Amino acid sequence: MCRNTLLPCVYCLAIALSGCAAQKASFTQLRPARVVAPMRRLVVLDITGPASMRATAQQVIVDGIARSGAYEIASERDLLPAAPARLRFENGSANMPAILAAARRIGAETVLAGRLRIEASGQSLGSVTVRVGDPRIVAAIQYKLLDVRTGRVIDQNSVESFYEGELQTTGSGPTSRSQVFARLTKESAALVVASLAPHEAPVEVELASQAWGPGAAELKLGNRAARNGNWDEAMKQWNNAVLVNQENDLAWYNLGLAHEAKGAFRRAHDAYQRAAALKQDERYLAALERLNVAAEGFQVALAQRSRRIPTGRVPPARHQHPIRSSYVAPAAGPNTTASATHPTAGRRLPPRQGPMPLERGAVGLPQDTVRH
Repeated sequence: MCRNTLLPCVYCLAIALSGCAAQKASFTQLRPARVVAPMRRLVVLDITGPASMRATAQQVIVDGIARSGAYEIASERDLLPAAPARLRFENGSANMPAILAAARRIGAETVLAGRLRIEASGQSLGSVTVRVGDPRIVAAIQYKLLDVRTGRVIDQNSVESFYEGELQTTGSGPTSRSQVFARLTKESAALVVASLAPHEAPVEVELASQAWGPGAAELKLGNRAARNGNWDEAMKQWNNAVLVNQENDLAWYNLGLAHEAKGAFRRAHDAYQRAAALKQDERYLAALERLNVAAEGFQVALAQRSRRIPTGRVPPARHQHPIRSSYVAPAAGPNTTASATHPTAGRRLPPRQGPMPLERGAVGLPQDTVRH
């Protein structure tokens, strides 16, 4: 009786001491724009909305689109010399016919117009007293992308980011009113960029770990490096774990994560396949499916970034519902880590047909796409 009780206790203690609780790490991947339009030069109009935050939203959108390298950016100020009339009416609303005419004259194909809205507990910024301890703050940007030649709306959407949790009405800490408003505004603006331009998106993954046995020490050292963002060191340690035990499916899985983080999609695919062959685990199947989507998206993003953009009829927008990003404050503690789950995680996938798409850093691809 004592022996039957003691062994499970020793096993649980060993797991606790070895740090086998779920460990996570993150990296970024190049993702394609959601909207595909035959445009080379884009005019970004001044964002309207709360005066304290609209400049922040404008800067994030302009910088994000410019950083993608996919389009030439023009501002509303660039339109002034070519404008046949005032670009804005007395109330600040856009004189769209004059804007489109000026945009055509400077050789632009599209115009982006956006409006920022910030709400606290259901009331607009400027007319609300936030209830400390139970507020909900929402920053939303409604935007339209218009064809300069026809005035047709190529894409329109509303993207938003929200915060729930304790809010400080004074001070300048991370949960202060001003900092929360600024963070949500930047997140919403980044979602606009993600719709219109290839961009780097964060990916959070779960690391595999083991309590003891061959390769356990190397696996632990690699996990520590990955959590700190040092994927080179993590790859080295997980390679050592595989050398110690070629049948260690956990080490093969983690090694696949390291290759994926470095953009080596073929090698990541091989490592995930090896892990799945050694043991049936939903994590390995989900990783293979995520990798297939990421590799294909990477190729599309590269084509967009190099401006090999298809011409002709613009396909309809694929998302008509709002795109949301959320931040929920923790119950206690100053640190919070945002996380996202891949929408297809856990689903079984058929074997991949054909070779994996080209990888980051492969011959012929721009070297600035490699992110370490």
